[in-house]
Amino acid sequence: MRKAAKIILYGCSLLASFGIAEVLLQFTQDRTLHYGWWFSDDIHVPDERFGFRFKPHYQGSMRHPDGVFHVPLRLDERGFRSASQSCTDPACKEVVFIGGASNIFGYGIRDEHTVPNQVSAHARLPLKVVNTATPGAHLHRAFHIYRELAEAGADPDLVVLSLVGIGGFYRELPDNLEQLPDTRPTEDLFRYHPGNVLQPRGKLAEKTDRWYYRSMILNKLFYLADTWMNRLHLPTGAPLSGEAHDQNQRKLLDLVHFIYAYFESRNIPVLLTMFPSEGQPANLYDPLSAGCPDGMYLLNLHRQLNDQLTGGSIAGDHFDIQRSMQYGEAIAKKIDEILTQP
Repeated sequence: MRKAAKIILYGCSLLASFGIAEVLLQFTQDRTLHYGWWFSDDIHVPDERFGFRFKPHYQGSMRHPDGVFHVPLRLDERGFRSASQSCTDPACKEVVFIGGASNIFGYGIRDEHTVPNQVSAHARLPLKVVNTATPGAHLHRAFHIYRELAEAGADPDLVVLSLVGIGGFYRELPDNLEQLPDTRPTEDLFRYHPGNVLQPRGKLAEKTDRWYYRSMILNKLFYLADTWMNRLHLPTGAPLSGEAHDQNQRKLLDLVHFIYAYFESRNIPVLLTMFPSEGQPANLYDPLSAGCPDGMYLLNLHRQLNDQLTGGSIAGDHFDIQRSMQYGEAIAKKIDEILTQP
């Protein structure tokens, strides 16, 4: 009896300590810092077609524990990152960036430092650059977002498709690429707090519901456990190989051909830009490059710049200012060549 009573007492004491600690955290901790919200409140709104979309005319800030402190952020009337300043030159050319997710969006850096705006700054030609990249949206989803939100009346002189590494999710694309991406409920795509999207759900989070997320202590424990699992390089996170790798490459190539055909039918040239991916072999993009349409322009920055890069990354492996400038300068040079061809 005494042993059972001690166990009950210890259990009650532990629960009481947990409750007291939880209450103290809830009242003393900055929730946005604790949960790692990337954006200030209410940037995302649910969307039945895409899972989520960015709020038009949003004005707020970006914040990340890795070197980003309330960097101002403004979105235009379509929910896109503010483009380069309006071009009044009659010879001005319009360039639209599609894909590249949060790196091309420019997470963690100001408008003028994003890759698309650096292209505008370094180009010899007068350019109006439109940045349609959306954090969390791979190339297929990004293309449909462009069609849905930006196509009405759009007639760009050049489209830049951006790939930052090759994720393993392309093999899951629908056979009919005209179909919209999977429209699972938003909470299945991303973890939400009032209007704020976080990183894609981790391995442990996928096995649980969001109940634990209300507790700061449990949330932190799950986060640490998930980080530890990722560092173990468990099979669930291993690179694709064999048939899965080949299928992924085929689906990505099908997607590139599909997007190219769409713009070719509108007489709009397409530049596929392949960005450096650290730790990947020099031939990362070679199979893709070899299978691209003959009329598509290619810029393999992974081969061209990987050994020359300076600077680094911020906010969870996003391009810092120096890298954005290097990429922007290289892309601007290529765009000048394309748009000045007879």
